[in-house]
Amino acid sequence: MKSSVYFKRSVFIDLDGVMVDWYGGAANLIGDPNIFRDIYLTDPDARSKAVNLIQQHDVWPKINSEGPEWWANLNPLPWAEELWLTMKKMGKVCVCTSSGNLKKYASTASASSAGKCLWMSKHLPQEDRNHFAICPRKHLLAHPDAVLIDDFKRNTREFSAAGGFGLLWQNQYKLLEMSEIQRRLYIDSVCDEIREYKTY
Repeated sequence: MKSSVYFKRSVFIDLDGVMVDWYGGAANLIGDPNIFRDIYLTDPDARSKAVNLIQQHDVWPKINSEGPEWWANLNPLPWAEELWLTMKKMGKVCVCTSSGNLKKYASTASASSAGKCLWMSKHLPQEDRNHFAICPRKHLLAHPDAVLIDDFKRNTREFSAAGGFGLLWQNQYKLLEMSEIQRRLYIDSVCDEIREYKTY
């Protein structure tokens, strides 16, 4: 029989797009603060369009030139603290974020990993700052009592296929259009989905 203590649910939370305004930082490098907002609010193929814009505007070389500090200084999204504290009530909460491709882009992956650690040291509660996993293959952390909250459909799909519960987070620009009350209700709905998820 499962122990309710040992098998307390794990809740993994993505950073970029869920708690961190990565797109806002990239938009500032392009020089147009609304460049991603406009496509994410109107285009069903927004993610691939955003990737193309990032390539067209040479965003990655600009990010790389700033090193870990670029990642460390990204703004938290307005709901980041509330989401984290709410999920702590749902289970053992942990950041689960990708470094990027260490095999192909070692310097980028190294800088993002270091910068994300610095970001967490500034923005997570002190007692939670070691609650993180930097893992490009998030599905490797899946188990029947694990939930992944992520804004990238491939990550949530792979996590679910590996035996966990992948929960797709609304894109940040739609959430930014909501009132604080609407965002609170959205977080409540996420809690409801986690509660309803049956592990066996």
